[in-house]
Amino acid sequence: MEKKREVSKLKDISNILRRDILKMTTAAGSGHPSSCLSCAEIISVLFFHEMKYDVKNPFNPDNDEFILSKGHAAPILYSALYRANAIKYNLEDLRKLTSPLEGHPVPKTFKWAKIATGSLGQGLSAGVGMAIAAKIQKRKYKTFVLIGDSESAEGSIYEACELASYYKLNNLIAITDINKLGQRGETLLGYNIKEYEKKFAGFGWQTISIDGHNIQQIISALSQARKSNKPVMILAKTFKGKGVSILENKQNWHGKALNKEQLKTALQQIPDVKMPKIKIIPPKKINYKIKIKKIISKKYSSEEVSTRQAYGDALAELAKSNSNVLAIDAEVSNSTKADEIKKATPNQFIEAFIAE
Repeated sequence: MEKKREVSKLKDISNILRRDILKMTTAAGSGHPSSCLSCAEIISVLFFHEMKYDVKNPFNPDNDEFILSKGHAAPILYSALYRANAIKYNLEDLRKLTSPLEGHPVPKTFKWAKIATGSLGQGLSAGVGMAIAAKIQKRKYKTFVLIGDSESAEGSIYEACELASYYKLNNLIAITDINKLGQRGETLLGYNIKEYEKKFAGFGWQTISIDGHNIQQIISALSQARKSNKPVMILAKTFKGKGVSILENKQNWHGKALNKEQLKTALQQIPDVKMPKIKIIPPKKINYKIKIKKIISKKYSSEEVSTRQAYGDALAELAKSNSNVLAIDAEVSNSTKADEIKKATPNQFIEAFIAE
C-alpha cells in the first residue's frame, strides 16, 4: 500500500513538472518543452525518491551529483529544484536577461549546475570525473547523468564509457532518454533498444531497459543500479512531448514553445494536482579532511634541467603535500614527466588515455 502511495505521489509530481515546463516556455516564448516532457517521470523519481542532497546547499560535498547532459531540457531541472524548495526563483522568468534561469544552465549564474552542458555529448565525461573523485575521496555519493538519445551519437559518449568501465565506476548511473525524435527528425537508432543495449554492454556497462514513463520501472531500475559492480546505463524508452496531444511523438516541435491558446488546451490534458509532501533525504556526512604539508620545492644549481623534468618534479612535490592535487594524463606521462607524480603518489595519477 505504501509503495502504491509513493508511486502515486511521484506520478503527481511528474505532472506538476509538466505544467511548470509548459507555462515557463510559453511565458518565455522559447525553450524545449517537448524534450522536457519526455523525461518528467525520470526527473520526478530521481529528485524526489532516489537522490540524496541538501536542498539548502548545492555545494555539500556529500550530495549525489546530477548532470543534465541534454542541457536544453533546463526547464525541467529548474522546476524540480523549485518544487524541492532548493531554489526560489520565479520560474516564469525563464530566459529573461535578468534571470539566472538560462536556456542552458551554467555554473556562473546557476549554482546547482556544476558544469555547462550546452555542447552535447560532454555530460557523461564530466560524470566520469565526478565518479572518480568520489572513489579517490572515499565518498559515498552517486553521480547521475541524463543523456539525450540524439547526443548518444557523439563519440565522446563512448570514450567516457570505456574509461568508466576501466576504472570500475559502479557509482556512476547514466540514463538515456530514448524518445526517438531529434531536432530535424528521427535519431540514429530510433527505438532500436537492442542496439543501444549491445553498444553499452560492449563497453562493459550493465544495461537496464525500461519504459521511461513507468514510475515503478524507473524505481526498480535505480534500485538495481545501486547494487551493481559496474557503471550502469538505464535505457528509458519515452515519447517526446509526452502528455500533450499536439506535441506527443510529433515531428517538428523540437525547441518550440506553445502559444497561449495551445497552452490552455495542453494544461487541460495534464492533471492539476497539489504538490504532495515528500521529504528529500539529506546525504550522510563523510568526514574528509585535506592535509596540507609545507612544500619543499627542489632547487637546481648550475646543472641544465629540461622544463618538463622541472614540471614533473614540481608536480610530484605538490602532490605529496596536498592530496587534492591530481595529475590527469593522456598517455604521454613519460614524455611530459607527469609520471613523477605516479611514482611518488600513484593514487593521485589518473590515466585518461588518448581521448577527447
